[in-house]
Amino acid sequence: MAKAPGMSKNPGSLATPPGQQMRVARDDGERAAPGHRDGAGLPLAVDLRGVRKSFGPVHAVRGLALAVGAGEVMAFLGPNGAGKTSTIDMILGLSRPDAGAVEVYGMAPR
Repeated sequence: MAKAPGMSKNPGSLATPPGQQMRVARDDGERAAPGHRDGAGLPLAVDLRGVRKSFGPVHAVRGLALAVGAGEVMAFLGPNGAGKTSTIDMILGLSRPDAGAVEVYGMAPR
């Protein structure tokens, strides 16, 4: 299988196109201006900051921070009960977070 120039040689690694760096924030305080990628003027397609969602005593989502730029493709994987569906519901505006902020292209999803 041919590899794109500049991509990682490790097939299990996260490949980053040449000239771009992958950056993972350690917490919400480390992020750039809310709703924008570092150095870009376009709003994020999906921007979650400190999102929490509980169902009674069950904490489905605990302090999630997620930023997806316009045109990016992302896989959302995790074991059963990890909060994937609850997070997608909040991004779609089907449910509201108990805490934190959810924005889709700079606006509330509702």
